[in-house]
Amino acid sequence: MTPQKDQNQFNVLKIYLKQFEYLFNNKPNISVLKVGEKFILKKSIDNFLSENSIYFFENNTSRVEQLFKQLIYNIEPIYLNIISDLDNYQTLRNNSFTKLVQIISYFTIKSNNWHSMMHFNLNSNNKTNFLKQICAHHTNSLKDIEATKFYRDVANLPVDDIISYTLLFSAEYLVRKIESCKIIFLKSTDDAPWFTSDSPVVIKNEIITEKSEIYFPINRTYLAYLYFENSNLKRNKLQNLKTNSIHLVNDQLSWKLQQIIMKNAGNNIIF
Repeated sequence: MTPQKDQNQFNVLKIYLKQFEYLFNNKPNISVLKVGEKFILKKSIDNFLSENSIYFFENNTSRVEQLFKQLIYNIEPIYLNIISDLDNYQTLRNNSFTKLVQIISYFTIKSNNWHSMMHFNLNSNNKTNFLKQICAHHTNSLKDIEATKFYRDVANLPVDDIISYTLLFSAEYLVRKIESCKIIFLKSTDDAPWFTSDSPVVIKNEIITEKSEIYFPINRTYLAYLYFENSNLKRNKLQNLKTNSIHLVNDQLSWKLQQIIMKNAGNNIIF
C-alpha cells in the first residue's frame, strides 16, 4: 500500500524546511545529500517533498493528528514565535517551550526511525514491556497497567492493528517525558549553519529514560539540546551550561554535533 501524503503533514514539513532555505540565483533552495552518495543537489522545498515520502505511513494516524490539531493548524506562527523568542530574548518563554516540546514529539513519532523502532519492539519479545512504557502515564504505576481495559485491548491485538494506538500513546508519552527536560540552545557560527535531515529529532536511548539526550535543529542558527537533570549522570559537558540560554559553539563542537545530526538521517541530509 502506498503511503498517502496528508496536506497537514506536508505543511508542517514545509514550514520546518523553510528554516533551512537559502537563496541561490535569487531562488529559494535547500541543499540535499542522499545518504551514501557524494553529490549535493539543490532543490526547492516543494520539489523535494513531492519526491520524498517522509513522515507518511500506511496506517491511519488521524487520532495522532487530532492530538496535535492546534499545533498543526497553527504551526507557522508557533514556529516563528519560538525563533523570535530566541532572537529577541535569548531564551524561550513558557508557552514557547511547551510548543517546542510538542513539535519535537510530533516530528519524533512521524519519523521513519521511530516507526521502525515501534515495529521492532511490537514484533519482539519486548512487546509487553514496550507497551507498558508508553502507556505508563495513564496509571499510577506500571503494576496497574495490566488491569486497565485499554491496555488489555491493545496488547491482545495483532501488531498491524495497533500501530495507530501505539503512535497515539507514543505522542502522549513523549510530550510528558520531554516537558520535564532541561534545555539549552547551541548557536552555530556564521560559516557553519546547522544541518537537519529527514529524521530531525535525535534521541539517544529512544525509550526515554533519565539517561536520554535529545538534539533538534530548530533552524540554521539554533540547535536545541534537551536532557534530564541528574547530577549523578552528567556525562555530557553541555549539561554544565546555563539552561534555557543560548551558547555559541566552537568549530570542534559544531563538527561533532553535525555528525550526530547526519548519522540520524534516514535517506536525506538537508542543509
